[in-house]
Amino acid sequence: MKKKSMAAKVEEYIRFRRDHGTSICRSLEYDLKSFGKFADTHDYGRPLTVKLALKWATQRNCSRRRKIQLLNHLNSLAKYLIIDEPRTQLIPPILGSYPRWQARKEPYIFSIDEIVLLMKKAESVPVTKGYHITLSTIIGVLACTGLRIGEVIRLEKKDVDLDRRLLIVRDSKNRPSRLIPFDETMATKLKEYEEYRNLKFSYSECDNFFVNKSGKVLVYQNISKSWRNILRKTAIGKNHRCRPRMHDLRHTFACRHLLRTNEQNLDMDIAIHSLSVYLGHTTLRETYWYVTAIPELMQICSKRFETHVAISRKKEKK
Repeated sequence: MKKKSMAAKVEEYIRFRRDHGTSICRSLEYDLKSFGKFADTHDYGRPLTVKLALKWATQRNCSRRRKIQLLNHLNSLAKYLIIDEPRTQLIPPILGSYPRWQARKEPYIFSIDEIVLLMKKAESVPVTKGYHITLSTIIGVLACTGLRIGEVIRLEKKDVDLDRRLLIVRDSKNRPSRLIPFDETMATKLKEYEEYRNLKFSYSECDNFFVNKSGKVLVYQNISKSWRNILRKTAIGKNHRCRPRMHDLRHTFACRHLLRTNEQNLDMDIAIHSLSVYLGHTTLRETYWYVTAIPELMQICSKRFETHVAISRKKEKK
């Protein structure tokens, strides 16, 4: 019986995932096909083994984090292949993991005043001319909802329900669609932007809610360029270890949510769970990734610990 090539097995795995309703990102598909070619060149007809996986990942001239990502990609393939090929070896967790603190860039938590300044500056920086209102509104949406920038860019007209004050985020990161409620202030701003968009780009056939200065789909690279220019003009975060990112507005949203929960004296555990659903996470671990030890939150933790100690001491005396 003729042995099946690894490249053919990879194609079979990709087709299997798609046939069962699981999308596969381009980077994963590219990496798996790359491994298939490598395996057929160096060890044709042999099963996927840890030795072969390490040989493929380490021959790449890339960072340690990227090599670990490659091994993780192979592990998903190995779990599929081991059903028909018992000699297939799964990648041990120790090889496909890294300390979270090493991979996490320290986020910048924006103050309310800084967010307002960013929105105002977005309307005046030369590089944003032509879609300054678009950029300013997007910054406001990121700050108010904690959405990912990609989710905001992909919003279509039908996904923005101003009457019910809801955003519909569809198929983000291969996860179910979710509803994002927003308040009246944001509804007013989105209404203003909708009127501006319909007036200025009445000729546009683009279905996206946010458009560029030509009335077409926004490109992340262009928004990112404008964001960097705004930061330079405002000098926000200039002394921070890492340059503030748009994604840090998502971190900021998570931290502000917990602060409001404490101010309103609500249950923190319920608040964390609600935040996890709102952000579109499948596990609480993903949500805790966004919680940063800002002074205000540390003060809350300190007071709670002091209260716990005081209650414990009273119980001991009784």
